[in-house]
Amino acid sequence: MAGLAVGAVIILLGLVGSFIPGVGCCNCLLPIAAGVLAVYLYNKNSHATVDPKDGAMLGAIAGVACGLLNLIIGTPLSYFVNSAVMTAQFAQLRDQGVNLPESLTGFALFFVMGIIGAIIFTILSTIGGLIGAAIFGKKGTGGVGGGGSTMPPPPPPANYGGGGGGTQPPAGGGYSGGGGGTYGTGS
Repeated sequence: MAGLAVGAVIILLGLVGSFIPGVGCCNCLLPIAAGVLAVYLYNKNSHATVDPKDGAMLGAIAGVACGLLNLIIGTPLSYFVNSAVMTAQFAQLRDQGVNLPESLTGFALFFVMGIIGAIIFTILSTIGGLIGAAIFGKKGTGGVGGGGSTMPPPPPPANYGGGGGGTQPPAGGGYSGGGGGTYGTGS
């Protein structure tokens, strides 16, 4: 869901950026946000702890979804919106003596750029998943100190309970203490 949502935003910003310069300048941050959002959404609905490996996997899945959506929908839209401008720029380069193949100006160029974008989106979203795992990965389940630990506290050190005197506990049992320093002696 995170990858599809961010992919839709990237397509929208790409279209708006074709008409208003500077709108799509931070599109590289959106796949990172997709990875973080994927970990957040997973962690919100799960009771398991998300480790960095899981975060990277969630981010990569979001990046693939984002990249595929951009490749399937965004690339054809970009071609139809920007092909005239691209053709004019290539014509200017040819007039200046730059030898460019004719196949470079068509849809093939946009498709190759879409594939490269999908790969970059996957890499950036994987990084976002790692960041999301670092932020949202540790989930507290109660326990000692609220840190999610369910293990009992460690035993006290060997000399816990004082260190002097060697007094005996009152009659009726208790702990033996001859030289002090044993667990539970009153001194």
